[in-house]
Amino acid sequence: MTSFLKKSSAYLISNILNGLSLLFLLPFLTRFLSAPEYSQIVLFQTLIFGLLSFIHLNVFQASNIKFFDKETTHKDIQHYNSGCLIILIFSISFFTLLLLTNLSFISEVLSLPETWLIYALIIAIAQLFIQFCLWQWQMRKQAYQYSIYNSCYVILSSLFTLILLYLLHDKIESRVYALLAISTVFFLYSIFVIIKNKWLIFSRVSISIITDILKVGLPLVPHSIGLFILAGADKFIISGILGLTTISSYLVVFQISTVFIFVFDAINKSYYPWLFEKLNENNKSIKNKLWVLTYIYFVLLLAVSIFFFFHGSALITFIAGENYMISNNIVGFIFLGQIFGGMYLMINNYLFYEKRTLLISTITLSSGIIHLLLISLFSYYWGVTGAALSFCLSKCIQFLLTWFNIYKTVTIPFPH
Repeated sequence: MTSFLKKSSAYLISNILNGLSLLFLLPFLTRFLSAPEYSQIVLFQTLIFGLLSFIHLNVFQASNIKFFDKETTHKDIQHYNSGCLIILIFSISFFTLLLLTNLSFISEVLSLPETWLIYALIIAIAQLFIQFCLWQWQMRKQAYQYSIYNSCYVILSSLFTLILLYLLHDKIESRVYALLAISTVFFLYSIFVIIKNKWLIFSRVSISIITDILKVGLPLVPHSIGLFILAGADKFIISGILGLTTISSYLVVFQISTVFIFVFDAINKSYYPWLFEKLNENNKSIKNKLWVLTYIYFVLLLAVSIFFFFHGSALITFIAGENYMISNNIVGFIFLGQIFGGMYLMINNYLFYEKRTLLISTITLSSGIIHLLLISLFSYYWGVTGAALSFCLSKCIQFLLTWFNIYKTVTIPFPH
């Protein structure tokens, strides 16, 4: 437990720094840019997330699961890592070709300049290699290397954005160019780190390894698509229904609420390797204690959500400015949705442990499709409030479906 807390604190401090750097940047963006311009920047960042969701094919998850196999050797991991990279090269080539051949159409649909689409692809590819390094450190429980590298990327990109906001005449380009420049630098350094640590070995990367990686990764593709729908695609839909100016306040709240994502992600990154070790012990008493702690965690999170239904509007106005005033209910629904996401992360690891990747994908994709239907309907009739309610309900459905399926399919005792 002591080891878990130490690593958790490293991830937590890193993610808090990341969240604070983005929160520090947000007031400058909302004051230097108009509401439609700010909305475009958020949509650009969402596009990067979307490209990552499709390109990576969840190959890192396969390598991660293999790493915790008791019979796995160092060379096995090298072969798996190399297999992951080979798959990524083919995936990058396919999506690059797809984007370039449909550039004008995608630009018109997403209301983003064509050059931004190319920049988004470059940044997404760079972030793939950055994530490769982060996964390797995380698997090896090297929390400090992970945290420092991840925080440096986020903080430097935020600082460079601030510099460009003051230097560039066209302010809207500042965030785009900052992400492009910092991502390129970190991409080159990631290549150096990969070579230096000898994480790859291309000799004897057999078809069976490629097949094994795809068996884990491909069933999770619908999961990634579902996550993108839940956290990203909805923004493009409501921008089409309500317009860039109208949704700017919604997007500001959503950006601020991502601080919770950073915290939940930090907890999960340190928790799941420790959880897998405890589950490997196959001790019924330990498993029961884990669930008791999980229930306590749920109650605490739900209690925190109450604050945002009463004071959320004041918090958003303080951070983003008077131009982004919004009702307490909208803020409360969005933050409650993020809290359901944190609760989902805490229990989803049990399905990963049992390698129920197809079930995970089914749950996430189903939740994503429900979200698309709800947000299209709710935002049309109730505007931004409907969009926030849709997000909250969809995240709640994702959590409840996961919890129900763990109870039905995974041999984990629930306390009684």
